[in-house]
Amino acid sequence: MSHGSTRRWAAVATIVGLLAAACSGGGATPGATTAAPTTTVAPSTTTTTTAVPSTTAPPPATTSSTVATTTTTTTTTTTLPPRVYLVGTPTLGLPEKVSTEPGVQGSGCTPGTDALPAGIWFGYLVATGADSVTFDLACYLTEPASTPYLTQDDIDAGITWYLRNENPKLREVPVADGAVVYQLDLTGGSEFVAVPFPQWPEPGRYYSSMCPGAECPVWLFVNGGSVTEIMEAYFP
Repeated sequence: MSHGSTRRWAAVATIVGLLAAACSGGGATPGATTAAPTTTVAPSTTTTTTAVPSTTAPPPATTSSTVATTTTTTTTTTTLPPRVYLVGTPTLGLPEKVSTEPGVQGSGCTPGTDALPAGIWFGYLVATGADSVTFDLACYLTEPASTPYLTQDDIDAGITWYLRNENPKLREVPVADGAVVYQLDLTGGSEFVAVPFPQWPEPGRYYSSMCPGAECPVWLFVNGGSVTEIMEAYFP
């Protein structure tokens, strides 16, 4: 064998040895330190989301109830006794004014019914019966109601009243038991004399000489539908 061939085989043997060493030693070159690659594995992070139950309770259901309330109103009716119209102390002046109309005296002159209601009524006592009178209702007017009817002569004479009698209607008015007539009497110390109705008019009384009759002026005091008192009207 030639030297050339020997050298080639020696080279081949060396390569083969190196390959064998590489296979058995992990390919590391003898005498050299090869740092093994470091693999860092990041820890697996798992994010777990847990649904938190709601602590807010839903508002309770609202039930609207309408309760019908019944209000009972108790009305107390107080019945007052009827007013009684009385002469009281008779006077030459006018009796009590009941009418609300300015200048209209007594209870007025428009009762609204054929029968005279309770009140004080002026007029003429035309006739008398055992328990009734025939009465011609009239209006006794003073200022301001009388003003349209007054003449200048009336005013100059100081007359401020006016008697109006435009309705010829006559009324039959019952007379109560025990009725009294206040009869004018200016001859004595008293201006009036009380006379029971059945005895009126007393004879000899100047102011009663026209009574009963169409020119007999009186005030009727009516209570409960009947005449309880009569007062002769005075005109100077």
